[in-house]
Amino acid sequence: MSDDRTPPTKILAPELGLGWQTGFDIVVDVVPMSDDGEIERDWNGGYVDMTEPEFQLYEIRISSSDDMLPPALANMWKGKVFSIVPPNEHTLVIPTGGVSVQFPRKIHSARALTMRSEPIAATFSDKVATLASPATEPVRVVALYEHEVVVTQPYRNSMQEREVRYSWDLTTEETGNF
Repeated sequence: MSDDRTPPTKILAPELGLGWQTGFDIVVDVVPMSDDGEIERDWNGGYVDMTEPEFQLYEIRISSSDDMLPPALANMWKGKVFSIVPPNEHTLVIPTGGVSVQFPRKIHSARALTMRSEPIAATFSDKVATLASPATEPVRVVALYEHEVVVTQPYRNSMQEREVRYSWDLTTEETGNF
């Protein structure tokens, strides 16, 4: 008889302590922050372009509604900074004849695929995916990003006593240190 006690989630966030009995019904929302892409004015009335990459940040919300144990939320107060690799994949395309593509975040893991989802040989370093040879057709590169985030709202940790079930949520935003 096997005793499989691996975490039921693919999220990598050591400071949350997502282990066995935690993370059964996790929802991860990765959303561009609402102020990104805005055109603002400086104190002289000139335009400040907030569409530059350094202003394109994500809000990352994590929640679960069916855990037997809560994650390590006790130190997740507003202002707490930690690292996370959500399971949400991001895709860029290398056009026919292209060899590489640069992602806006550090790549934790990635894979290159044809449009028919056949694997293509590629290497991945920091933010760059490079094919072994020029693409003979468009190639999708699918990656998981590493994020440094800061807690921006108080966490929620609820327990249904009779069923011994926890639900919780945590809202963070990228720090912009990438």
